[in-house]
Amino acid sequence: MSAMDPDIDEKLKQTGVAFLSGDIEAALTFLQLARTADKDSEKHVRNQANARRAYDVVQKLSARLELASAQQNQIDEKLRNLKAELEALGEQF
Repeated sequence: MSAMDPDIDEKLKQTGVAFLSGDIEAALTFLQLARTADKDSEKHVRNQANARRAYDVVQKLSARLELASAQQNQIDEKLRNLKAELEALGEQF
């Protein structure tokens, strides 16, 4: 990041972590909806695709943020869990 006030920089990072965490939680909700729908139904396909899209977005954005290692570890752990859930529904990576 550019040279900015350390407090502002930290707040931006915290906001970024909160945003990414929220996207992961939304993806997990989509997966829960997909699991409760018939495997070949539009609802299942749509919600699984939404979860995968959220995974891909968080993956890209987290790579662009300069997070503290604890923050990065938190996001990485959530992404690993989300990826495992997606793989359980047949997603290929």
